[in-house]
Amino acid sequence: MTPQLTPQGTDIYPLLNLVLNNPESFKNPQMFDRGNFLDEQGWFQHNETFSAGQRLCLGEALVRAELFLFLTSLLQRLQPRPPAPPEELPTAPLESGCANILPPF
Repeated sequence: MTPQLTPQGTDIYPLLNLVLNNPESFKNPQMFDRGNFLDEQGWFQHNETFSAGQRLCLGEALVRAELFLFLTSLLQRLQPRPPAPPEELPTAPLESGCANILPPF
């Protein structure tokens, strides 16, 4: 029998803000840098920060396929444009707790 690390029925709230702003995982955690997720050739690389060891989501492949189809069909039908020049849009989060909330556009 495996010992339990937490009592049964304990609520666990992951604080993603701590993970996403960890300077040990990201060079500059306050700025989005896609280089954190790409290898030297520019291909997506798995980031161990978001991993639980050997565990993986059984539905990950289905979700990736569905997201690709959804976003591709959306972009084929729409021409999204920002409401103002991108450099004028505010990007500072309104709240920071379990998640950052961007200002409404």
